[in-house]
Amino acid sequence: MATEPTGLVLTVPDDGRGLAGDGSDGLGLASMRVRAEDLGGRFRAGPGPGGRGTVVTATLPLPAASATSALPVRAGGTMTSLRVLVCDDHDGFRASLVGLLATVPDVEVVGEAQDGRAAVALALATQPDVVLMDLAMPGMDGVEATRRILADAPHVGVVVLTMIEDDDSVFAAMKAGARSYLLEGARRAESLRAVTAVANGDAIFGAAIAARLVGYFSMPRRPLGAEAFPELSPRQVEILARMARHESNPEIARRLGITEKTVRNNVSAILTKLCVRDRAEAIAAAHTAHLRPSVPGEVSDHPQPRS
Repeated sequence: MATEPTGLVLTVPDDGRGLAGDGSDGLGLASMRVRAEDLGGRFRAGPGPGGRGTVVTATLPLPAASATSALPVRAGGTMTSLRVLVCDDHDGFRASLVGLLATVPDVEVVGEAQDGRAAVALALATQPDVVLMDLAMPGMDGVEATRRILADAPHVGVVVLTMIEDDDSVFAAMKAGARSYLLEGARRAESLRAVTAVANGDAIFGAAIAARLVGYFSMPRRPLGAEAFPELSPRQVEILARMARHESNPEIARRLGITEKTVRNNVSAILTKLCVRDRAEAIAAAHTAHLRPSVPGEVSDHPQPRS
């Protein structure tokens, strides 16, 4: 017994004498044929290899329950087709995904996008149940596209399907709201399972990504706050914390009672010590460490970054 994309194929051979004289099916074979055809399938009975015995083959469509049981449930309890948007800048791979989805009953591909901006526009226009999202796309990457889609359409489930598997990309996609992360080498069945699962609010991760998640959460926790930056002086830690609140150099100078030149010199030293390219990367490091200003008695007029 084997499963094919077109349905279930059941083959039963025997090593007997073969079909009786006039070649008619007989009562048993006739009953099998009727049952197969009632299910929308095909039935064949004929001689086995070399004319020895009989081989009976029934090809049946997959049961309707298994094809639709994972479909999203709408208001009122009714189930409708699962609507999918496919986003990938590689024409051949995108076409293969569309072809794969076309083999699944009750799945409708509502659009295709070649870049992140088109993905956002199509998602908001078509309101799909699931978006299959690549990460490395021109113009706007998949992480930012995911963030923008979910900001306006939080009901959409995003399945990341990409060749990128570094930790930063995985966690950036999760923070943006993706509920599944698979690598492009994932098996066809795994990709389809992720689409239907995410449509129903579940989260699915490929084996390689799941292993990374387990490894990440089993690592010793990094120190938070000022302890995360032992290379910085207390003054530099305070300035970095205020940079993370998006205070300008003049604002920092005013709050700390120092000159703007002193602030600029310290900002330059912070970038050098943290080995970051610019102010934005330094701010990102401060947010990761949950760094906060420590001026006694001061009430912040900026919201603190959330973890």
